[in-house]
Amino acid sequence: MTLAARDALQLADEVARIGATLNTSASLDASTITTSSLARNFPAALALLADVALHPSFPAAEVERIRAARLADLVQQRSSPNIVAQNVTSAALYGRGHPYGLPGIGTVESIKAMRRDDLQAFWKQNFVPANAALVVAGSITVPELRKLGDSAFGAWPQ
Repeated sequence: MTLAARDALQLADEVARIGATLNTSASLDASTITTSSLARNFPAALALLADVALHPSFPAAEVERIRAARLADLVQQRSSPNIVAQNVTSAALYGRGHPYGLPGIGTVESIKAMRRDDLQAFWKQNFVPANAALVVAGSITVPELRKLGDSAFGAWPQ
């Protein structure tokens, strides 16, 4: 089953079923997808990670949920002296026209303007093999990892 066929709760259930973790994050400089599992469950965890990376569906309800959460975060950040100081410093150093001069989670205007199609277009342009690195640590041999990596990511269009 690909991610497009799962909702967030189904994905979370599959990750929990194998006793793994699966996290995504993004910053101004990178997007990451990480997983952690017992060695015996690593093939299944890697398959889920690959599915998230290669088959995102950006469900409209999830986009709206994240939009509302980010807008709430912006309101909350206004009461944090450290974050206010960081935002003012970044704007002064880089200017509001530079990505580093804006809050990392966006502005009210940018968050409200972001559409599902924008997310899909960004993914299509930037989530490509030339921009990716698979970093693995743990009890696995290089030949085992090559086989699993080829299975998980081998069909990724160049």
